[in-house]
Amino acid sequence: MSRSEIEATSILVLLKNQSYPNTKKFSKTHSLLPTVFVPENIATGMIFLKVTASDEDIGDNGKITYGIVSETYIPHAGRPLTKPYLKNHFDIHPSTGEISVAAYLPAQTEFRLNITATDAGGLSTFIVAPIFVNDVNDNAPVFEKSSYEFRIPEGVYDDLVVGQVTATDADFGENGNISYSILQKREDFSQMPLSITKDGSILIQGELDRELKGVYSFRVLAQDNGPLNNRLRATVDVDIKVLDINDNAPTFYNYDLTLTMKKSELIDKQPTEPDESVTVPVYYTSVVENSNIGGPIGKVFANDSDLTTNGNGVFLFSIKKRKSQKDLFVIDSKEGIVTALGPLDYEDQPMHNITIVAYD
Repeated sequence: MSRSEIEATSILVLLKNQSYPNTKKFSKTHSLLPTVFVPENIATGMIFLKVTASDEDIGDNGKITYGIVSETYIPHAGRPLTKPYLKNHFDIHPSTGEISVAAYLPAQTEFRLNITATDAGGLSTFIVAPIFVNDVNDNAPVFEKSSYEFRIPEGVYDDLVVGQVTATDADFGENGNISYSILQKREDFSQMPLSITKDGSILIQGELDRELKGVYSFRVLAQDNGPLNNRLRATVDVDIKVLDINDNAPTFYNYDLTLTMKKSELIDKQPTEPDESVTVPVYYTSVVENSNIGGPIGKVFANDSDLTTNGNGVFLFSIKKRKSQKDLFVIDSKEGIVTALGPLDYEDQPMHNITIVAYD
């Protein structure tokens, strides 16, 4: 029998109405075809490669039958060889040599088909067709959690990591590489002392004041780096709760006026302490002399903007008595109601200055 020769034609992607390109011939001294690349989403039954062999014999001796003797599966480096892939992924037409997809092709893997061409007389030749399955960007990023919540005490921070969001992408290469960004309303942009790194770490820059803003709510976008016209994305809700610390003193309100006074006029101070000027709120009240003994003669009001649930916003009142003052008054530590302990004589002292302190 005369010399046999095998030829192969490869199509990268077989589109509708696309014909095979010109056939390239490979002599019997070349047993390995150039690698054929197919996308992972190629349809089952799609013909993507055709091999042809010629035989100079005539009649039945020149009729050639094609077959796939073996199929070697080479998985991606990060993909283990598992039983679902140990099957025939390709079919070949015995008469035409057309090779088609018979099963799902895992991305970024290689197959090597050992193809034979046999004539009716039993003479045969073979060739190996390497087939590489290119990844297609068909998997969107998926966050590990449906939402994220992080907590941080109020304060001033310089690029502190408050937490991290993580998404994964089942694609390979740039199709599987993820970039993160923060999505927020336009009017909130300047109020967000936040940024996000390439690994999903959320950084705090600047001041967090719970009394001004207790929760920062926003969304994080995870987008892969596939082709510009086919980048897939996912979003997730993130809440950053600002925890209260005891950073606010109680403040008085509903007073009559404010006065600037020396500290020494209010309390007994140490000789080494500077006698600073302070602005203090003043409440006025009046009572008829020698009346309402044991009853309320006035009330002061205060609040604390810290949280009461953790104790930071809970405060009490007390009277700061100087050594020279008599114990004439008492204050309800919770309600701020001032009571006279005994009779008040106008002729003895027509005015009393009481220094009241609110402390948390």
